[in-house]
Amino acid sequence: MIYTDGLTESFNSEHEMLGVDGLQEIVAEASNLPLAEMKNQILDRVAAWRHGHAQDDVSLVLLEIS
Repeated sequence: MIYTDGLTESFNSEHEMLGVDGLQEIVAEASNLPLAEMKNQILDRVAAWRHGHAQDDVSLVLLEIS
């Protein structure tokens, strides 16, 4: 997984930053899904957590190695 800080530096309505730990929790919960669904789940969960629109660029790359 490769991502930009626009994911981890998302703030909720209480001005709390999601951070690496918060993103890691979201990823762990979505990790059993197929890759496309996992990506959507991560982005949807970050958007739901974030207050308002993203203030920074948001990029996410998932690679599956088999």
